[in-house]
Amino acid sequence: GRRIFRCCRFGVLSLLLVLLGSFIYVNRVGLPDFAERRLVAELRERGVELAFSRLRLRWYRGLVAETVTLTGAREAGGPELTFGEVVLDLDPAALCRLRLEPRALELIGGRLVLPLASTHEPSQRLVVDNISTQLRFQPGDEWELDRFRADCLGATLDLSGTLNHASAASEWSSGTSARQAADLWQEPLRRASRLMRSLRFDRPPVLHVHLQGDARDLTRFTAD
Repeated sequence: GRRIFRCCRFGVLSLLLVLLGSFIYVNRVGLPDFAERRLVAELRERGVELAFSRLRLRWYRGLVAETVTLTGAREAGGPELTFGEVVLDLDPAALCRLRLEPRALELIGGRLVLPLASTHEPSQRLVVDNISTQLRFQPGDEWELDRFRADCLGATLDLSGTLNHASAASEWSSGTSARQAADLWQEPLRRASRLMRSLRFDRPPVLHVHLQGDARDLTRFTAD
């Protein structure tokens, strides 16, 4: 009985040591390559293409990606979207089955730069700073954007919205989809930028915006 007890105690202590070592490794170094690849693939299936410098596990926050870039927005002359950190909320039930399935993303410290090219006016840039938001992956291939706050043209943006067929968003950065998006948004954004630059307020205004759209058909986007 004493020998069995000693063996069990040694096994438990060894397991705790392995778990502690694994936690220190993923906290200091980051997730192993095979786990990162699997997680990136899961995000790609949901329409999110991310590149990051490191993916670490923090005991008080969970899985955190650092220095994140939206990979579809890295083409020359295109929009640039970066985040200081992205916190990944994983499905606990899937995690028990050793699967990394993200339920939501908390995006922190973001910056969006949109080039506003025109043949009749000097080129401009629309810059959206201090972006923080939560992106939830809903059933039926839908994104839900919540608690979006950012600074733009001297105003604070308070934005929410939903996107249907969200996995198709990964195609926006290439080919016909990219040109279609530019044709649809360039002129309205230039007009909005000119309007905001011409206005003066006693204190920074807050713009409340609600978006609805279909990632397969950019002409069906609406904004209130």
